[in-house]
Amino acid sequence: MGVLERVWVAFFATVLAIAWLTPGGGDASLQRGRFTAVIVAMLLLQVLVGRMPLSPARRRQARTVLACLCLPVSFSSLGWLLPAVHPEPWEWCWLACDRALFGTDVTVALQRWAWPPLVEVLQWAYASFYLLPIAAVGFVGRHRGGAAFDRAMTIVVTAFLLSYQGYLLFPTLQPDQFLDHGPVRGLWAAAWLHDAIPSVEANRWDCFPSGHTMLSLVAVIVVRRWAPRRLLPVLALALAVIASTLLLHYHWASDVLAGALLAWPAVKLVDFLLDLDCAEPA
Repeated sequence: MGVLERVWVAFFATVLAIAWLTPGGGDASLQRGRFTAVIVAMLLLQVLVGRMPLSPARRRQARTVLACLCLPVSFSSLGWLLPAVHPEPWEWCWLACDRALFGTDVTVALQRWAWPPLVEVLQWAYASFYLLPIAAVGFVGRHRGGAAFDRAMTIVVTAFLLSYQGYLLFPTLQPDQFLDHGPVRGLWAAAWLHDAIPSVEANRWDCFPSGHTMLSLVAVIVVRRWAPRRLLPVLALALAVIASTLLLHYHWASDVLAGALLAWPAVKLVDFLLDLDCAEPA
């Protein structure tokens, strides 16, 4: 198995250990059996792809399909564990951090900038978040070939999984459930999108660290490294996504800061693992 499959296996092993070794506080919402069945199924798929005698191109395709399948399923399945495995109200901790670091409730203070055209643009940027890292990996593969594509995909997938581990350790609800921001006012569909996104998410305790911030910056890093001609549009969208997390009160400022600080170490961690495994240089 390659580094990517081993990263997946490590993630699955960790979340299964948390699911079964954490008492859960007697919360009836904890669904260990269902969670375990889904995680084991995805683990077996990853092991199967890692051990199959595939050509580099076929393996690349299989890894891409599995990433697009397993990442959202892994995220959603955490809703069967959270907040039962860690029932502490972490959102109050990050609210206190925001006030200590910035002297105010950042997401509330930013409402003076909630100009409807800006709100509309940022809400669509937030909703398009998953497309950004996907596009970044695609740009890398197109500009630098298979080896760079493999490395960029491993970086992006690992960053996603690290953010999911954060949700398990620090399950946190978003600011608009605790602070008065007023309604979201855009030009067209911003208000509808703002209400729809949390309502369709199976895991609502997904604030810390800000995956939107972390993965947006990871996308910028991999594009700057391997596809610099695409950097400006990727950077512009990344900044819009990060701004949207605060102006649209999806994340605490502490979440955004943590996500930003984790992006570069996540990239360097994967670089280290791939180099240690003697992966093909990009």
